[in-house]
Amino acid sequence: MGDIYDKCPACGETYNPEPGFYFGALYVSYALGCAFLITILVALKILDVEVSLLQKCIGISIPWLLLTPKMHALSKIIWANFFMKYKKTDRSNDIK
Repeated sequence: MGDIYDKCPACGETYNPEPGFYFGALYVSYALGCAFLITILVALKILDVEVSLLQKCIGISIPWLLLTPKMHALSKIIWANFFMKYKKTDRSNDIK
């Protein structure tokens, strides 16, 4: 889980520009976690659902734990897109 290719198969861009590059993805992951928490709490408030603090904690923790692998990958993708620019390649010659 969390492994990435060394280089892009299409353009040859290296996905590991320096050691520790993806530590910045932790900040993105934190922001995604906060957005998830706030979305759930606002939805509960709008729907006027009264639940105890324990039910809120369990109701938020279980889905977050299930989504953690996807959020980890998404945070790395978002972080990489801040710094890596991709060039559109002409693949029309590949069709035979």
